[in-house]
Amino acid sequence: MAENRFYDYATGKEVKNNPEEAYRQLFEHILIDDLGYPKENIDIEVVLQRGSNRNAEEVDIVVYNSNIHKQENAYIIIEIETPKKKYDLQAPYCVWFGGFEKNSEGPFYHYRDLKKDPTNFILIPTLPRYGETQETIGQYRKQDLKPAKALKLLFSRMYYHLYGNGPIKREENIAVEVIKLLFCKIMDEISPDELCEFRATPTEVTSAGKKAIRKRIDSLYHKLLQDPDFGKMFKGESIEYDNDWVAYIVSELQGIALMHEETNTDALGDAYEILLPSTLKGDSGQFFTPREIVRFAMDVISPSYKDNEIILDTACGSGGFLSIAIEKLRQQINELYKNRGFSNDRLNGLLKDYADKYIYGCDIDPLLYRISKSYMAIVGDGKSNIYNFDSLEPYAKLDSNFRGRIKPRSVDIITTNPPFGTHIKDTRRSVLEQYELGHKLVNGIPQEELLDGQDPDKLFVERDIFYLKEATQSKDGGRMVIVLPKQNLSGAQEESVEFRKWLLNKVQIVAVVDLPREAFQPHTGTKTSLVFLKKVKQIPEEYPIFMAVSEAV
Repeated sequence: MAENRFYDYATGKEVKNNPEEAYRQLFEHILIDDLGYPKENIDIEVVLQRGSNRNAEEVDIVVYNSNIHKQENAYIIIEIETPKKKYDLQAPYCVWFGGFEKNSEGPFYHYRDLKKDPTNFILIPTLPRYGETQETIGQYRKQDLKPAKALKLLFSRMYYHLYGNGPIKREENIAVEVIKLLFCKIMDEISPDELCEFRATPTEVTSAGKKAIRKRIDSLYHKLLQDPDFGKMFKGESIEYDNDWVAYIVSELQGIALMHEETNTDALGDAYEILLPSTLKGDSGQFFTPREIVRFAMDVISPSYKDNEIILDTACGSGGFLSIAIEKLRQQINELYKNRGFSNDRLNGLLKDYADKYIYGCDIDPLLYRISKSYMAIVGDGKSNIYNFDSLEPYAKLDSNFRGRIKPRSVDIITTNPPFGTHIKDTRRSVLEQYELGHKLVNGIPQEELLDGQDPDKLFVERDIFYLKEATQSKDGGRMVIVLPKQNLSGAQEESVEFRKWLLNKVQIVAVVDLPREAFQPHTGTKTSLVFLKKVKQIPEEYPIFMAVSEAV
């Protein structure tokens, strides 16, 4: 096949590679992966009769109500362009779609009742999912909600619509408002009521209807503010979106079950990163670790459910490392009790209890704190152990609840990707004087002279080692995996050499895995490595270190 052609996602037909085709492929993924329509019900470049004048015209995508592709079975018609003309097609649902960009308009969804009012096209917030009808949208019992399969697509179209057309334009403010509504949905899903309060029915398109939706959401938000685990995150805040935009967000999220055990944690993590402002994806040195790398690191570090190991991430970001830790623990619980006949609720309860006692994370950024807390609530209910503070501050100044649970030399496992970069040195004297690495080193030994500034990733290494359990005569101490710039590990500069001498005096290095340069692109091309280390009773003078290079991610 020629390089400028490829195969259509829905039909397998050969198509040209151009911008309009890219938009069509994107919307086919929405139809199939997110909304659940079977590929066999979809066709492209279909010639249809337009209305009573019998003029035939080719349309970009047709979704039929079965696998029989007849015009009378047309259910959804999609035009890959912005609206230019009136609809005159025999289908109940019609869509204009011109791609997702921050300033794009649409997509525009329209519905008409072919029996009662076939000429009246009503603008609706979203399409029905496969198997739904206009009458059943929003009429959900908790058992009717489906596990989320394509959250990144859902979050993308929701976020870009909010950014391009909504009244709030600051990226971080949009993210905060979406997270508030996500928490309202979580509150609804965990409530014992059979019927969903987080819903928006097609009959509620009027001003009065949207007011009724808002009333239900305000009630859920009030419960959220009273919640002992979640409430303090939003204390003194209200939902900023008006009734129209609350109704839109609810309509997009209402049919999925965020808390469903089959909701994919990787997909959820990818979706959450859609909400992150661009300033958090590089300017502050916070580069989010690809899930493949996180999963590899967690396979090696291997947290143990049976050993009740405490797991900590001191720069948890959006919660990627902790979510995969929970995934690993869930697998162990399922395997351990597979012959006990435990219900899913019982197994989930065991995981929740573990997360509440043994899994912790903290991050300096308030938005990342909220994202991580909601993410952890969804994937494993480790909701009460995510903290919002600067991990590099003197330990005595950290959150008292955190200090009550995480003591120096008490942590079994640390998994983290701290901020790193060339322009983000920590110059605070009150911080630097707390750290050996805040001082000048000679042969790896700290001197009295305080540095003018230090890379935060190096300070994080020292702070994390401070938390790791000490070894005993019979057992090694705590262990850690951390993402570090490769320069720290192989650079010839004096500060890199001295850092390595210091590190080799503190811990035993188990392994160093160099990551590909593209691992954190497009946000940075900095070469990085995964460093695995542990505390031992006595560091040998010579010992083997496993070293490897990953050539692709």
